[in-house]
Amino acid sequence: FAADADTGADTPALARLVHHAYHAGDAAAVLRLAPQAAREAESRGARREAAAHCRAALAFGDRMDDATHAALLEDYARHCFELNDLSAAIPAREAAIALYAKIGDVARQCDSLSAHAMSLVRALRNADADAASREAIAIAEQLPPGPELARAYETEAYLRMLNRDCQEAVAWGRRAIAIAEKFEDNITLAA
Repeated sequence: FAADADTGADTPALARLVHHAYHAGDAAAVLRLAPQAAREAESRGARREAAAHCRAALAFGDRMDDATHAALLEDYARHCFELNDLSAAIPAREAAIALYAKIGDVARQCDSLSAHAMSLVRALRNADADAASREAIAIAEQLPPGPELARAYETEAYLRMLNRDCQEAVAWGRRAIAIAEKFEDNITLAA
């Protein structure tokens, strides 16, 4: 299968190329085109399609370096979370966390743990969500203060709010806001 399409291909043509490359077993073409197709699908709000493209590339995960593999697992988990497919999101996020730990990318590991807590609480696994959040905080507090710490605190604030621990939620939220403001982390501030 010769998938040497230019990167300016229109979305349906790109999606078709990924489909044909996958079924032809052309790992190189899938690994080159599927992430791009997933980003394009996401930009159109087509989460199911984006997840499918990530899944196609993940079928060849053994051919990726650990950092690329972890990032793709994270993208897949994010799409699955938005689709409320927690049975796919949770193990994908766990695999990404393990890969980030393996390669020593503690900042990404921390962010992934915070996101993982959100999937776990949505799956009604509150104790596991609390454990993931506490682990994210423990890791983030060992790093120089930055956006990861703000996001870890924000996640803990959200979990405390869900548990109706109002004073704790406010305290964690204030900590998150203080750090997010310092680093102009508008995404955390908006949460």
